[in-house]
Amino acid sequence: MKFSTIFLTSIFAFASSSPLLEKRNSYQGQRYGGNEETILIQINDNNEFYKQRNEQQVLGNQQIDLTVLNFALTLEFLEATFYAQGLNQFSEERFLQEGFAGVRDQVELISFHESTHVQFLQDTIRATFGQNQDVPTCRFNFDDALKDVTTMIATAGVLEKVGVAAYDGAISLIQEDLFKTAGAAIATIEGRHAAALNIINRQLPVPNSFDTPLGLRSVITLAAPFISGCDFELPAQPFQSALTVKQSFCQLGQSIDLAFQGWRNQLSQQLHCNFQVGISHFRTPITLDVNNGNANCQVPEQLRGNFEATVFVVCLDQDVGLTDDDHVVAGPTFLPLAL
Repeated sequence: MKFSTIFLTSIFAFASSSPLLEKRNSYQGQRYGGNEETILIQINDNNEFYKQRNEQQVLGNQQIDLTVLNFALTLEFLEATFYAQGLNQFSEERFLQEGFAGVRDQVELISFHESTHVQFLQDTIRATFGQNQDVPTCRFNFDDALKDVTTMIATAGVLEKVGVAAYDGAISLIQEDLFKTAGAAIATIEGRHAAALNIINRQLPVPNSFDTPLGLRSVITLAAPFISGCDFELPAQPFQSALTVKQSFCQLGQSIDLAFQGWRNQLSQQLHCNFQVGISHFRTPITLDVNNGNANCQVPEQLRGNFEATVFVVCLDQDVGLTDDDHVVAGPTFLPLAL
């Protein structure tokens, strides 16, 4: 994945040009004798190799931050467009008819927040990296998500969960501290949106002790059904298949039925369900029925105390990392756990 390569290259450059390494090299110059002054000059500021390495580090860090900020901007465009279309389509009377008294005002406030995030990210990117460095909005299709107010509110709850997971995962990639602070400030607002919509959707406002950070591919996979096209290349591609769990709510220890594409190509490998809550991962093996095409796995008992999990199908018995995700076969999807 191109973004991961840039990220790892930047980390290598950072480690190679760190003050600790330079200090260690200067100590080696003193230890092994020779012309101490000459050696120190050669391995520090006047050494063209180190100078170029530092310049590469700065450029690499800037490219990472620009990529992450534009990634966040794309998600904010998606949310802002979704709310704007929904509010334009459904009146206060329609909200009342479907049993959502007083909810439209809350949705209007959330819509305002998302539009503010769009403007903030655009201004930040332009001021830091120059004009025309911010990506334009993609083309979105919310036809299925805006069939009625009930579906709109349910979809809004999912989008806000995606937003929280996206910011939580992306913050670790950001190099500049000020951008990290800004990302954290937005992430907490997305979390409040998610809690409010959970209440409106008659779910627990805060289902777990920790939110679950997701990597770029996971987030893009969740957003992909709403994106009909972009005039630029996204920083990553979706996983090969979406994942659906047929049960609406699940008990611990219960067997759940899975639907995903391409499982017949994985018959030579043992597939697992990877259940993620916060930064913890738990896996159970998947049973495949070749005759009828069914796939199922068991909800692990270790999830006790949590009321929502993020589920992947993986072809290796290992965690799904923010950038280490090549073993993901399908997903992710959000799975509510019964009280």
